[in-house]
Amino acid sequence: MKATRQQVEDFRTYALEQVCNGGCQLTIDELYDRWRLEHPSDDEFRDDVLALKASLRDIAAGETGRPIEEFSRDIQARHELPDAQ
Repeated sequence: MKATRQQVEDFRTYALEQVCNGGCQLTIDELYDRWRLEHPSDDEFRDDVLALKASLRDIAAGETGRPIEEFSRDIQARHELPDAQ
């Protein structure tokens, strides 16, 4: 993992680029969240790769998951969200 000082410098550079390119309405928290998504730690990256490989194995074994409509209804009900339609 990069040293903290280097990470701070990388984030600073990223944040300034975002602000200069139309992201000035973003909060510091939003900028940091975006940066973390685009710059995952080694552990996060490894976990994502393992999850993708597991999903590909499931697909190869015939598992197709749930229809998006069913998933959406479940999420809306679980979080008491209004119907998006």
